[in-house]
Amino acid sequence: MPDSTYPLALPPAGTDVHSMPIERVNQAILFSQLRTAELIAPTGTLIDVTLVPNLADGGWRVRWGYGTIGALPAGIRSIFSDIDRVNAIHSQPETKARVWMDKEVGLLRVAVELPAPELVMPLTSAPDGTLILPQGELIKIDADLPKGQYLVFLRAIENHVELLIDGQVIAVLTGSDVALVRARLFGIDLPGARVFSLGDQGEQVVLDVGPGSAIAVPALPAPLQPPESKPVPEPASVITSDSWAVTMSGEQLAEPAPSGTRPISLPKADLS
Repeated sequence: MPDSTYPLALPPAGTDVHSMPIERVNQAILFSQLRTAELIAPTGTLIDVTLVPNLADGGWRVRWGYGTIGALPAGIRSIFSDIDRVNAIHSQPETKARVWMDKEVGLLRVAVELPAPELVMPLTSAPDGTLILPQGELIKIDADLPKGQYLVFLRAIENHVELLIDGQVIAVLTGSDVALVRARLFGIDLPGARVFSLGDQGEQVVLDVGPGSAIAVPALPAPLQPPESKPVPEPASVITSDSWAVTMSGEQLAEPAPSGTRPISLPKADLS
């Protein structure tokens, strides 16, 4: 059972938010734990949730601090398949879900909110012990990075701040941006942050830092490689050569477990 969580990136300000409605919403848990004012607010309210792999259907179960509040199907999980890197380190991905009242039917709706699939997981890992600053304010930087999210180490030196990946300086902050970032670094021995390259050619690269407490983020395995292309198999209903197959529901094949007494015949022993 995973005993830690990994905070997924939030959608950077001004970028698209992928809002994914969850299925089988647990109305009882939500109604019992959220205040009416939160539920009737125009934009609803945000809650912290974790995404737990559902072995039954290949999707995710969506868990809140008070229990499972719904599920996301396997199709959604496949789009964000890189999140499975979190499960590889025996941790659970943590993100935000928005809860609001559907006044027409009197029920609560819930949607998990994630950035674009290519931005949700970092392409790099920060050094052990690095504390990642929360997101909130975008600072444009001059760096040449392919599209994606990067964890960077921040090093304040005199009147500038260096951004490093794997010990290499990728950008330097100067001017008014230095004072803003230095204020966020105060009291943190090993500060880090998220950098997003938003354009396909790296033409828009931003450092995303905001107020709040920094959090330790464990190292992740390397990003998943795209699967190799394989030929599409022929449908099972098509007969080829001398072989044939029938596709049917597993429920039709299931039989109840035997119960009660049953005579067992054994060969007669030869005692001569």
